[in-house]
Amino acid sequence: MNQPPRILVVDDDPHIRYATSRVLRDAGYSVIEASSCDECLRLAREHAPDVILLDVVMDEPNGVETCKRIKADPALAHILVALLSGVKTDSESQALGLEACADEYIARPITHRELVARVQALVRLKQAHDALREQQRALLEKLERERATLDPWEQSPRATPSTITPAALVQRYTHVLHTRLQVGTNKELDRELHALAHELGQRGAGPREVIDLHIAALKNVMNSNLPTPIEVDIQESRLVALELMGYLVLYYRHRLATPSSRE
Repeated sequence: MNQPPRILVVDDDPHIRYATSRVLRDAGYSVIEASSCDECLRLAREHAPDVILLDVVMDEPNGVETCKRIKADPALAHILVALLSGVKTDSESQALGLEACADEYIARPITHRELVARVQALVRLKQAHDALREQQRALLEKLERERATLDPWEQSPRATPSTITPAALVQRYTHVLHTRLQVGTNKELDRELHALAHELGQRGAGPREVIDLHIAALKNVMNSNLPTPIEVDIQESRLVALELMGYLVLYYRHRLATPSSRE
């Protein structure tokens, strides 16, 4: 039997906290309550709620600062946070809350029906994020399996020294992959892929190294937009890796056709 979505309600006013929790429990949600920032963070780690409803006006640290702490913690950043306030309802306050990485800002007073509807919308968004992360995890596992079946090329041209660190190479390819998945291909990205293939060729890289580079960059892309990851098009991602491999093959063909490269 599926467990109901779990909501963490955080408010230092016990009456408001109780009223909010009761509305959500009546709507079928599993509700946890906290009265402070520290308790919120502790319960979030213990219970992994789907959504946190966080009052803005609390004793220091306030709701906005607590939201920043949640989103800065890799173990909690995926949890959706809605800030609530019956005092800080002006446009400037709402903008500050959203800039603190809150996923929603709810101004009180609010009807029970609207509160439940907004929480339902956040739960649907969280479920979509979870499904996307699971798809990305499965993709990485498949890439790892494919990598394990590859044999290194037997006769790659001799590697030459390079001043570019492996970490810098991953970052360059991460930028290419991230941009390609967001806006599609263009001449600048093609030139960068060609340059990356040249760098890999100088290192004597083969298919296994290309797959390793692709997996490392894909992990960076998946984590670059936390708490909201970008949607990874599996086919497009593979196409980028294949294009890089194709440029690498062209590089080796050119080197093998040049007498000086055989020395």
